[in-house]
Amino acid sequence: LGFLGLAFATAAASWLNIAILAWVLARRGHAPLDGRFKARLPRSLAASLVMGGAVYGLDRLLDPWFASGDDGLRIAALAVLVGGGALVFAVLALALGAIRLGEIKEVVKRGRAR
Repeated sequence: LGFLGLAFATAAASWLNIAILAWVLARRGHAPLDGRFKARLPRSLAASLVMGGAVYGLDRLLDPWFASGDDGLRIAALAVLVGGGALVFAVLALALGAIRLGEIKEVVKRGRAR
């Protein structure tokens, strides 16, 4: 698999770690999966799937940039890919109700208070 195998193994290990941590925290009562979480999970997954499709499409569009020998162009393509994916996810998460703008403002406000 080459370098793709390394990326896949890292992603798989991360997801396994998340699953184990969530299971342990839920068993200990530190992270109960309440109704709000259960209602938002499908919305978040939908936003993630659409974002994945958008990133895949952007990758195909930016393929000439990635294939060029110019490092500056390749870095720019990566920035567009990451930024585009983040933007698509944020817009969809807000539109689908996976998160509310007020909640984001609250987190930012708490971060500034520290």
